[in-house]
Amino acid sequence: LDQYFTKPSVALKCFQKACEVIKKYENPDDFIFLEPSAGDGVFYDLFPKDRRIGIDIEPKRDGFIQCDFLNYKLPTHQKVICLGNPPFGHRGVMALEFINHARNCDFVCFILPMFFESQGKGSIKYRVKGLNLLYSERLEKNAFIDFKNKEVDVHCVF
Repeated sequence: LDQYFTKPSVALKCFQKACEVIKKYENPDDFIFLEPSAGDGVFYDLFPKDRRIGIDIEPKRDGFIQCDFLNYKLPTHQKVICLGNPPFGHRGVMALEFINHARNCDFVCFILPMFFESQGKGSIKYRVKGLNLLYSERLEKNAFIDFKNKEVDVHCVF
């Protein structure tokens, strides 16, 4: 199982861009932030301390809820921004499952494999139901590190 972790500098850029885009519609201060596959907490650490949830099936540190996000009951009485780098799975299928599970959140902001940018008739992005794309950009080269702290270049979009 390949696990790549988002570099802190890349997570910060994604977090800032998400807040910038969301501010066009809502005030991010009115939301709780949820990182669904928190890993080492690179996104979680950027979220306001009193309005954050970190979930991971195998938490790497204290403070996270140990749970498979796909089985997690999302908060229903709070506004939620779901932001992070979900596992991709084969051909992006796991990422699609994360998106579809998170679709009841107010905003879903994920790093995703390039499959989601494809304009082809069979593109996986057409299997995302009930959400509208507000923003997309390609991630920089070497945006990830592996468990040995070695840079990894995976072509992705945010």
